[in-house]
Amino acid sequence: MEKAFLAWGILFGMPGVCIDIGTSFMAIANILIFSVIAYKGIVQIKHRSVYWDRKYALWYALLISIIITSAVSFITLPDSWFYGAISRTIKTVIIIVSLMLLWTQKQLLVLRERFIRGLYYSAVINMLWAWLQMYCGYILGININRLVFQDILHLSSNVYWDQSVAHDIVYRMSGLSWEPASFGLIACIGYILTKNNIVKMLFAITILLSTSKSGIICLAILFIRDIWSFIVNKKNIASSMINQKGIIVFLIVLVSTGLIWLEYDNYIMNALENIAFIFDLIITSIVSPQDNFSSNIHSTYYIELWNVLSSVDFVNFLFGTGMFSSGYIYEVKRIVIMQGVWIPESDFITIVVGNGVVGGILYYSILIKNIMLRENYINTSLSILLFVFGFFYGQCTGWIVMVFLLSLCEGIFREKKTAISVCNTAKL
Repeated sequence: MEKAFLAWGILFGMPGVCIDIGTSFMAIANILIFSVIAYKGIVQIKHRSVYWDRKYALWYALLISIIITSAVSFITLPDSWFYGAISRTIKTVIIIVSLMLLWTQKQLLVLRERFIRGLYYSAVINMLWAWLQMYCGYILGININRLVFQDILHLSSNVYWDQSVAHDIVYRMSGLSWEPASFGLIACIGYILTKNNIVKMLFAITILLSTSKSGIICLAILFIRDIWSFIVNKKNIASSMINQKGIIVFLIVLVSTGLIWLEYDNYIMNALENIAFIFDLIITSIVSPQDNFSSNIHSTYYIELWNVLSSVDFVNFLFGTGMFSSGYIYEVKRIVIMQGVWIPESDFITIVVGNGVVGGILYYSILIKNIMLRENYINTSLSILLFVFGFFYGQCTGWIVMVFLLSLCEGIFREKKTAISVCNTAKL
């Protein structure tokens, strides 16, 4: 079972690796966890045992609110929107409920340790693959993601593997995902989990070169937090980050970089010019969001939030217009119009509009409670990452399960020193 959760963690960080199922597609990570849940469910049924823990009180309340939201959306949403979003709701509820009922908290702490170790391995794999993307893109002129996963393996025809190419000009790092923003989240997790300063530096450089606005902002916040932790703990920053081994590795990297530059200087200059172009777009989107199409839409979600909430019925105000279908009300009011069933690129908007004020309060109460567990660096840092990232990107459709796993530190496991700590397992 521990190996299964390790594999789940590895695949969880590769959301673009999917397979076609009829007219839809499913991530291989979800196929794995549903297989594990089915096996464990059969075992528990044979033993006629499930677990019920009062420490999940906030999660029980959130799940009840999700059920109410689904009932309300069944009445108020058009069929295309309801059926387009309900599958993701059911998937999320099944995974969280199964984790709560089929394993004890103590068992889940051990399994969470393996899952997070798998996430770290996934982050490293994603980082290496992202650099391969850049090499193949700028030097060989090949979109390696599209070539391997779409043209050769045919894993999913529904995933837009060309997303790593901006305007057919610039190759952007997207790792084993379909866009740089999702990759930025995975790379930030790698930055948090590694205790090796050289690897941490490589993750930071990778995040910067990915030109993911969400990733860069979160990296800056995590870096400031790390600096603050050093100051609070009264540690010497220089002596902790620089040692004899680090200097030797730094010199090797420096010499290797120089040799690579001499060999591929034209390609590198071309890549740097294109990356500078992307950074210029990022700065423009922050300073003058109205001049950037993507940032303009993103800011519109927040500017029109109260207008949206005040225009719905009181029941929809409390419980939302539909989980994972919050784009519907924006279309009805003709604020933002897109194709199909969609959610805004913001967890905050998605949850507050889709699940209502009640669902929003419950979800963010859990997340903030996770952040307050200051004695666990990794738990706190990952919770801060998901909290901040959620204001710039919409990842809650899958990562809400991660929020659940991070919440396991509360209760008796917060007080007992025998609790499993993931801090000591994330090493390269």
